[in-house]
Formats: sequence, structure tokens, C-alpha cells
Amino acid sequence: VERGIHLLHLAPQATTLQSYPLLITRRGPYRIEGIKLLTRFPFGLFIKAATLPLASDMVVYPELKLLPEGLVRDLMALGHEQTTSRPGPGAELYNLRGYRPGDDSRAIHLKTSARQARLMVRETEAEDQRRVTLALPTSVPPEHHQAFERAVALTASLAAFFQERAYAVGLLLGDQEISQGIGLGHLYTLLHALGLCQATVNTGLASERSPLPAGLQALGDRTMRGELTILVLSWPDPRLEALSGEVSRTIQAAEGP
Repeated sequence: VERGIHLLHLAPQATTLQSYPLLITRRGPYRIEGIKLLTRFPFGLFIKAATLPLASDMVVYPELKLLPEGLVRDLMALGHEQTTSRPGPGAELYNLRGYRPGDDSRAIHLKTSARQARLMVRETEAEDQRRVTLALPTSVPPEHHQAFERAVALTASLAAFFQERAYAVGLLLGDQEISQGIGLGHLYTLLHALGLCQATVNTGLASERSPLPAGLQALGDRTMRGELTILVLSWPDPRLEALSGEVSRTIQAAEGP
């Protein structure tokens, strides 16, 4: 990437705005230390340099990738199982009923009201607010560190996938829980947490016998309530594989993009 910005001329007290691409290959915190200025002004014989200490901190999100077609089909099938028909805000007609005090006058169906000689209200079918919880355990043996990084990217890609389809998305990240929410701003909250998360080193039989975080233990309860629950595994932890029967879908990091 060419990182040089060239200004041929800048008038006194004038300002200009320039930009350049910067490719950061690892997720996590990143700091830009400053800006280095080079000039041959005024005669072009010598290069003079100065560094401005304009420190800037940022968080690099995990890379988002397209999910495999087979996985997308499975997730879409799981999502259709959640669809229910009920009255609420939406565009499709659910029912026509008599007017009640407090109803929005804009919902009055004029033709039906005239035909029945009484006020009738158009009731729409709710655009069902489907919910999903993504769970990513962070206890990982050292030899599975790369698999954990793939699992983080897969979880981020799943969050973007469900956000685009108007799901309320929640995240269990080890013992950290982010409540369900919708919209692009909430997706950035999830990606920010995934960008900063770190694997907890898991070594020895003692760690394998340690209890799972409470949020992971309660995944089955979420499934019973009708939520989608997606468990992303970066390694074959026996404690977590035992949860496979309690969640909607278990995905190994190798299945991801």
C-alpha cells in the first residue's frame, strides 16, 4: 500500500483533507503514533523532516467473510422455524376488526367500514422479531490458538449475517454477555467486543473439569424459549460438545469461511 500523501502546494492558513488506505492484518487494539512530514521547500535542494505526535487509538474488528452456502441453508431453515403469525406492526394484512377507542384513525379500512356501516380497522401482521444468541467459549489450549482466531472471525461473520436479516443478536463471549439488540450500531458493539476478546489458556485436566460460565450452561433454556442458539467451537472440548443437544446449531471453526 502506498502510504505517501503528496501536497504540491498549500496556501498560507489554508487546510486540506487527504486520506490513504491502511491494511491491518490482525484484530485488536491498534495505535497510530504520529505523522511524519517531509518537504523540499523552499529551494528543493534538501529534504527536511518533522514528526507530529498525533497518537490515535482504534480497535480493529475481525474480518467478515461470506458463510459457506451449506451453512447458510441450515441457518435459514432454523430461522423459518421461528416464524409465527401474530398481530403487530408490519405490512401484511392480518385481520379486519371493529374499531376500538385509541386505534389509529389511519388504520380504518374505508371500504369495509362503508359496507358494514361501522368502523373497521385494518390489523397488520407483525414482522416477527426473531432472536439469536451466538456463544463463543474462550477457554482454549495453546495449540488451538489459530483455530480460536478462526472461531472469532466466524462468530463476527455470523453476527453480520443475522443483523442483515433483522434478527435481535446477542453474544456470549466466555463469561461476558452482550444483550440482544438490532441495527448497525449494535453490530458494531458486538464486533468491538470480538475485536478485543482474548483466549483464556486452558491446560491440564483441572481446567477441563472446571465449570462452564453460567451463560453457556443456560443456553438450553434459551433454546426452549424459542430463540436460535448458535455455539461456535474452536476445539473439541468435551464439556462443550455435551451442549450440542441443547442448542439449535453447533459449528466448528473449520466449517466457517
